Amino acid sequence: MSTSAGSRAAARLAGVWYVGFLVLSILAGAVARAGGAQYGQPAPGQPVAALVLMVAAYPCLVVTGNTMYGLFRRVDRGVAGLMFVFVIVGVAVNFPDVRGYGPLPSAVWWWLWLVPLGLLILRSELIPKVVGWALLVGCLFHLSDFVTRLWLPYPLTVYRGVCYAVEFLAELSLVAWLLVKGVAEERSHL
Repeated sequence: MSTSAGSRAAARLAGVWYVGFLVLSILAGAVARAGGAQYGQPAPGQPVAALVLMVAAYPCLVVTGNTMYGLFRRVDRGVAGLMFVFVIVGVAVNFPDVRGYGPLPSAVWWWLWLVPLGLLILRSELIPKVVGWALLVGCLFHLSDFVTRLWLPYPLTVYRGVCYAVEFLAELSLVAWLLVKGVAEERSHL
């Protein structure tokens, strides 16, 4: 198998694992909300199914991050390593309080890994730059939602929905590209 064919296969594998993470975490959130949980606050007697789904999502994200590290380490080993560190820290920070999906500040770690990933995409020719920009903008929207939750005493439901929609579309663009196209053929810089 050639290097480019191997990279395309690895990209598609990362896409499959990322879909697994997204589906499992979205289902976990839906089950938890159906049981009365609010973001960052567990419901009394939270459904065990939500716990199981979220715990099952963690390895999917770790494998996704590791595979993305493998794809992008040639672009910038330090930034690729930082991306993977953010994934690991996100899992580690959120795992102890999986019942309530962590306190609000721990949720930031779920999205921070997208910053180095977006930068790596912008620096490489493996995935279109528009996907990298979408990830950076999506992360910015999600982080702005985090800041508004800290500073404003009342919920901004519409703004929160816009933030999630932008961030989800950014992640969806990455997943779609990974699954459909994989990554571009690596060019020699000799």
